[in-house]
Amino acid sequence: MMVLCVYVALAVLGRGFNFDGQVQLAAKRYGAHGQQTMVQWRNLMRSLETSQSANQVEDVNAFINSHVTFTEDSVGWGQSDYWATPLETLGRGIGDCEDYAIAKYFSLRACHKFCVGYVTVTC
Repeated sequence: MMVLCVYVALAVLGRGFNFDGQVQLAAKRYGAHGQQTMVQWRNLMRSLETSQSANQVEDVNAFINSHVTFTEDSVGWGQSDYWATPLETLGRGIGDCEDYAIAKYFSLRACHKFCVGYVTVTC
């Protein structure tokens, strides 16, 4: 599963991410509803290019929250744990906590406004 996530990360974060190709793939895999959601995501991503950082975070959060219904992996994927790609999450319109986080992370990374780090605290 980690290999898939790394592959998706490289595709989204790399230059020239093909949103139009993702729209076509969503239509093939998830039908008209999935295609429409991916069109809306593509349009959001294009609009974020000229938005302020705070607005980008708010817009991505609102979009993902409004297009994904929380569903446990055991129900949605028939597995105890499944890390869905943004295409899978938005195309199917379902996901659990990490699916929301992955979709938001990739969205914000695609507009180059987000990075992740960690801090170790010893007491």
